[in-house]
Amino acid sequence: MKFQEEINNHYKQRKDFIEKSFDYTCDNFIEKARSGVYKDTPENRKLGRVGQKYGGKKEDNNKSQKDNPLTLKEKTEKLRNILINKFGIDHIGLTHSETDFGDSSYLTWYMEDELYKVRISDHESTNVHRVENEIMFKDTDTIEKMIFTLEQIMFPERFTFRPTKKGEKPTHIKFGKPSVIIRK
Repeated sequence: MKFQEEINNHYKQRKDFIEKSFDYTCDNFIEKARSGVYKDTPENRKLGRVGQKYGGKKEDNNKSQKDNPLTLKEKTEKLRNILINKFGIDHIGLTHSETDFGDSSYLTWYMEDELYKVRISDHESTNVHRVENEIMFKDTDTIEKMIFTLEQIMFPERFTFRPTKKGEKPTHIKFGKPSVIIRK
């Protein structure tokens, strides 16, 4: 009987641990859409906003020019030059796409027989192929953030994790605990 209690206790502890980990990631990392179009629902019809856009970029051009002085193409070209000069990556493909959804720029290269494809865009993508196979950045992300993220992906041996300090925002969940990635 005691053996069965130990087994039950083990499974209960395991279940509690998984639930706590799941709750933590769900509560803190799922965000609502910041922009989009109001769908045709009874509430939106009542409020007269079906089809109208919400969120998105502010119309204040002066503020956006101060916060983000580079255009999407300029930012992508600057990132490309840094990748070439800092990491010695040559033969980086650079393309731009302008569609009804918005503008995107792409960098592609091979390193040690692995394809890297970076997408910098002013709009979100939910395409499964893109989500699985591209490293995605927003046009509002800084060059520094992009370089740091790309370096983590290309050279993971240069980084390690440490538990978060009180009040610090985690960057990852490692072994079920909130953690921050740091350079070794």
